[in-house]
Amino acid sequence: MKKLLLLLPLALALVSAKAQVYTITDEGGNNVANGSTYNIELTDENTNNTQHWTLHSTVSDDIVFQVMSTTAVSGTQNFNCVGAHCYSPNDMAAHTENLDAGNTASLSLEYKPSGHTDPAVIEIKIHKVGDENESITFYLSYTVLTAGVGEVSKQNNLIAYPNPANQNVSISYNVKEASEIIFYNIVGEQVKKVEVNAGSNQLEIETSSLPAGTYFYSMISDSKITATKRLVIKH
Repeated sequence: MKKLLLLLPLALALVSAKAQVYTITDEGGNNVANGSTYNIELTDENTNNTQHWTLHSTVSDDIVFQVMSTTAVSGTQNFNCVGAHCYSPNDMAAHTENLDAGNTASLSLEYKPSGHTDPAVIEIKIHKVGDENESITFYLSYTVLTAGVGEVSKQNNLIAYPNPANQNVSISYNVKEASEIIFYNIVGEQVKKVEVNAGSNQLEIETSSLPAGTYFYSMISDSKITATKRLVIKH
């Protein structure tokens, strides 16, 4: 009886444990972790970027595939294809797709900045039909670094140190007019804004209240983004 009692918790754990239904591999054959983010830098605001993955499933059930833009950048386009089906630009509807005979499906997404340099985050979610608990989600975070922006960044001397930051970050800058620095989280939400005066200066910004992760900070002058850079916060 004692042996049965000792084995009972193990048996219950094995019964309750659920195997992961979906895995996704990138072009290099690496697994994409659920909730992970691909940080992609584009050197030209008119250069398109295409990413490819393969979805592997332990079941033969149909999947629901959805692309969502968590930061709306007006004028940009994203095109997604699942298997043999490709959809119209910026289609964010949920589509039911069939897996092939090997319970896999090819996935691809092409992003076109179309002359825009604002940061953009695209969310990709895949789940079982009728069961969103069996799902995998990951993100593509795009930053466009054009030659023009690079030149302005040098003029602005927009530099954050240390990067990664912990409790505080120092940002140096050089602007000709009163401007502001705006911080965005990975899904494009504004988390902090700092007013800066014209001239060359350095300011200390508290970051201890921000969760660890990847952020973007932009210099805004005359209602225009003149530079955007990435900041990593680790606690």
